[in-house]
Amino acid sequence: MDGMTGARSLVAIALGALGLVLVGQAPVAQADQASLSPQAMEWVQFLQGTRLQQLDRYSSDSGGIYMGGTSRRTMDVCSDGRFFYSDASSFGGGGGGVSAYGGGGDAQAGTWQVIEQGHLIGIELRWQDGSVSQHLLQYQNGLYIDGARTYRTFDNASCP
Repeated sequence: MDGMTGARSLVAIALGALGLVLVGQAPVAQADQASLSPQAMEWVQFLQGTRLQQLDRYSSDSGGIYMGGTSRRTMDVCSDGRFFYSDASSFGGGGGGVSAYGGGGDAQAGTWQVIEQGHLIGIELRWQDGSVSQHLLQYQNGLYIDGARTYRTFDNASCP
């Protein structure tokens, strides 16, 4: 998922350049909780054991030709510090007696931890291929990761 977003935000890249400080890794041992800021600890508790989803839909209809598609990115955030990510997309179009349909997907895994720099809180994902990505966490009438609306549920089938 090059993270939880299809297009990385400038804020997330800037966070990486600032060298965010690791403040906690899920699960957080009882002795480690004293070193976490209360806000960072809330984020650890808010995220662990959940499923995060971002959904996109697009369509276009021009001159009798229709194109449309959907994209869904899902990440199960486990309480033991692991995550499981998958994405799926589908598209279709047609017009003038011609049509086309398709789709695809990907699945990956890794570990996650909450990070912070000043008043900014983020999630750092360490992917199974060795890459690392950092993403800004925000909550304002809903969860946003890198500025993209993200839905949080407890339907987390991948975690033990």
